[in-house]
Amino acid sequence: MPDGDGTSMLAVEGLSAGYDGILALHDVSITVPRATITAVLGANGAGKTTLLRTISGLVQARRGRVSLAGTDLAGRKPAATLSGGERQMLVIGRALMARPRLLLLDEPSLGLAPKVVASLMHLVRKLRDDTGLTVLLVEQNARSALAIADQGVVLNLGRTVAVADAATLAADAALRHHYLGF
Repeated sequence: MPDGDGTSMLAVEGLSAGYDGILALHDVSITVPRATITAVLGANGAGKTTLLRTISGLVQARRGRVSLAGTDLAGRKPAATLSGGERQMLVIGRALMARPRLLLLDEPSLGLAPKVVASLMHLVRKLRDDTGLTVLLVEQNARSALAIADQGVVLNLGRTVAVADAATLAADAALRHHYLGF
């Protein structure tokens, strides 16, 4: 998925990665256009967090390429020494203070009350709308994610099952039932 046309903020091409000799991602390709919200969805074990951890350099890819605005990210390190909570604070801090071009969010609604989830999702959408921020949102709460996303990617057992605009995925009853649980 070429990103040299200037419209893609993040391009993941043929990404395979895993832990302890077991692949968790199998040839995953995703293009995240600039100033959009892309939701990565799927059940536990689908490969969502491994995808984010590989994009951010916390897990080394076995195959494939990740590029940010056309720049290859191979071998680069993010905040690898921070705890999970510290990483979340860092991401939010960067979103509010450093004006990043790309925000990777891993299950931001986990453990939150429904009203708080709604506020959080509204904030993510507002950041995109107000600043042109590009967001890759990994979320098990597919309904909330699809409500704010421009496009969605459904993973199952580390493989891409579907890629479409969010409204199309939300309207596909069979896909929702089989892979998304609603």
